[in-house]
Amino acid sequence: MTDRRGMASAVVSGMAAAGVGWYAATRTWREVVRDRPFPLPDEVVAQTGGAIAPWAVPAALVALAAAVALVATGGVARRVVTVVWAAAGLASAAAGVVGVVEAPGVWPAVVAGAGVAVVVVAGWAWRRHRDWPGMSARYDAPGRRDAGPADPADPAALWDALDRGGDPTRPT
Repeated sequence: MTDRRGMASAVVSGMAAAGVGWYAATRTWREVVRDRPFPLPDEVVAQTGGAIAPWAVPAALVALAAAVALVATGGVARRVVTVVWAAAGLASAAAGVVGVVEAPGVWPAVVAGAGVAVVVVAGWAWRRHRDWPGMSARYDAPGRRDAGPADPADPAALWDALDRGGDPTRPT
């Protein structure tokens, strides 16, 4: 698998796992019936994963953001992103486990599985991140090449200083 394809696979699978975890955390995990005085009918309250495990949705969103940040970082920053990504996956898996204990059902198990998938993908990214390309420097500002002070009275000189990568507002 090429480096770009491996990174794309990690990003897409990480985003998919985080997205599934996010969706499952917003579904109804449990319905609670509350008695009300006669003649009122009993009240049925639907509790989502966010009500049972309040960190489930934020953990999924952090995992989603970390998948995107993997593309924008490199080196030490990419390693930090993979650690944050794995931590978000662990938090999501923990939310699913809490949900399975408190409100057994399909959606808590899906959240737990999605969290485990995020951890696996983050581990893969941790191991392979050095092989993956970083962002292109194509649109970075050029270095300061002879970008001496420009004459503020000459608009053309100001534009030329910008073209050379200089900041005409700062004296050198």
